[in-house]
Amino acid sequence: MDNTTRHVCADDEDDLLPLYVRWLTSDDRGPIDLAHNGREALRICMTHILHGEDLVVLTDNDMPDGTGVQLVAALRAIERLSGVRIGIIMISSDRPIIFERLDGFLQKPATRDELLEVINKVAPHR
Repeated sequence: MDNTTRHVCADDEDDLLPLYVRWLTSDDRGPIDLAHNGREALRICMTHILHGEDLVVLTDNDMPDGTGVQLVAALRAIERLSGVRIGIIMISSDRPIIFERLDGFLQKPATRDELLEVINKVAPHR
């Protein structure tokens, strides 16, 4: 099992994903996977969960093929069953209805410093 925390960024806005990658790599955050919708994000997360890797998931709410709310619900259920730690941050234009199930929330547009600060708070630590 790898002790590195994986980062999964899910957003359907194509201009935001490269920005998040640039911010995370500039701070040497480790491996980053990208998804353009909730279904793709869940598939990526499941692959890492099956390998026992802890995750930090940064997700938009309004995405096609599975919203951020649906992704959060699925990941919380999987987290309880798997024992893998998953930090979930939603970055959205509007406050989500599942706010209490999140580890962090950022209002769009967020800054690099805001993103890195919330990731530091929610990243699973071994």
